[in-house]
Amino acid sequence: MINTLKNINYKNFFRIFAFVNFYCFVYYFSLFIIKILQPNYYLCVEVVNQTFAIRETSINFLYPLSCDQKNYFMGFENFNNIITTEFYPYQTRSLYILFVYLIGKVFYFIDNIFNLNINMILNISTLFSQIFIISVSVYLLDKLLQKQYSYGRLTLFFITGLVSVNPLYKWGIFTPSHQLLTLLVLIMGIFVLDNYKYYELKKTSIILGILYLGHRSFLLVYLIYVFVRFIIQKKRNILEYLKSLGIFAIPSIFFYLYIRMLGYHPYDAATEYWGQFIWVFYFIAGRIKSEGEWYCQTIPENFICYFQDSINTVIYLLAPLVFVILKEITDIYFYNKERSKIIEYGIIFALVMYGFYSFIGWYPPLRFNLYSIGNCLIVIVCLQIARETNIFQKFIYFIGLFTYFINLNHWNYPELVNLNNGIIFSIVLMSIYFIVRHLNYFKTQL
Repeated sequence: MINTLKNINYKNFFRIFAFVNFYCFVYYFSLFIIKILQPNYYLCVEVVNQTFAIRETSINFLYPLSCDQKNYFMGFENFNNIITTEFYPYQTRSLYILFVYLIGKVFYFIDNIFNLNINMILNISTLFSQIFIISVSVYLLDKLLQKQYSYGRLTLFFITGLVSVNPLYKWGIFTPSHQLLTLLVLIMGIFVLDNYKYYELKKTSIILGILYLGHRSFLLVYLIYVFVRFIIQKKRNILEYLKSLGIFAIPSIFFYLYIRMLGYHPYDAATEYWGQFIWVFYFIAGRIKSEGEWYCQTIPENFICYFQDSINTVIYLLAPLVFVILKEITDIYFYNKERSKIIEYGIIFALVMYGFYSFIGWYPPLRFNLYSIGNCLIVIVCLQIARETNIFQKFIYFIGLFTYFINLNHWNYPELVNLNNGIIFSIVLMSIYFIVRHLNYFKTQL
C-alpha cells in the first residue's frame, strides 16, 4: 500500500482529474440547465438560485443547497468549530472536513493574492474536494484493472464516466458529502484482499487509521486485512497484531487528545444521537435507543428493514444489474473469458460492508445499500468495459449504462425509479449491445 502511494503516476492522475471535471460539467449542464430530468433530491437538499461573484462580475445560477451544508461549512471555514460547537454532528468525519478546510485555505490565499473578491469559496472548495475524491477512486481502480487488462485513454475516459455517474457521486458531487469515500473504501478493500502479502502491517495500519477519521468504514478494510493476514500466516505473533491495533488507533487517539487539549469532550453523534450500532447493546439490556422514522433498533426488525431496503436498491438498479450479470455469465460460459479476482474480491468485500451496515439501526432510503451493492456494481461495470476488446461494442456498452445512470432519479424518490424516456432508451441500448456482440461472434465462427 505504501508502494502504491509512492509510485503515483501524476500524469495519469491529472488526466483522470480532467476527465472528472468534464463529467462534472456534463452533470451540472444536464441536471440544472437543460434538466434532462427534474433535479429533485426530495429530502434535505433544495435546488436554489445562487449568485457567484468575482470582482465586478456576478452570475446567477441554480445550485443545490443541502440541509447539512451549514454544519459542514462551519468546519470548512474553521476546523476547530467541529470541536468547539456543542453537539456538532460531524466531528467523527474530521479528516474529510480537515481536507476541505485546507483546500479552502488555498483558495482564500489565491483570492487574496489576486484580489478576486470571490463570494463562494467554500462551495468551490467543496466541489474541488469532491472531484479530487472521485479522481483518487478512479485512479486506484485503474491501477487494479491495469494489472489484468491493457487498454488506452478512451477506455479510461469511459471508466471515469461510469464511476462518476454512480448515483452517490452524480447526486453528491455538488454538496458536502463524505459518502463519496465509500467507493474508495470498497476499492481499498479489494486492494487489501489482492495484495495483503506485500503490505507491511505497521504502515498499513497507520494509513487505514488515518483514513478511519475520514469515514469509519475504513475500519472494515483494516479488519479484513488483519483477518486474512492472520489466517494465511503459518507463524502467528499475537503481540504483533495487538501492536497493529494500537497503531491503527493512534490517529484517533491524537485527535481525541487534541479535543481534550482545547478543553472539550469528544462527541459522537452517530452513536449518541442516532444510536448507530450501539443500539445493539441497548437492545441486549432490554432498552430501545432510538425510535422514529427510519429507525429499526430491535432484532430482527433491523434485518427486516434492511432487507426491504435491499430489495428497493435492487429495483433502483435493476436494469444495469441484470445487464451486468448476463454479460458476466456470457463472458465466462459462452465467450470463455477468464474469471476475475477483482470481481470476486469486490463481491466479498461488498458482502462485508453489506453485513456491517445491516446493524446500523437507521435505514434512510437506499443509501447504505448503495455503499455495498451500488459501489460493487460500479466496480464490475468498469472491469467489464476494460475487458471488452471490440471498440464499437465498448462504445455501446458505455453509452447504454451511462445513459441509464445519468437519467436515474435520486434514490430518495418515493416510487424508486422514474421510468423516463432516457431509462427506456438505455435499456434498448443494453439489448442492442448483446445483439451486436452475438452477431460479431457468429461472424468470427464462420
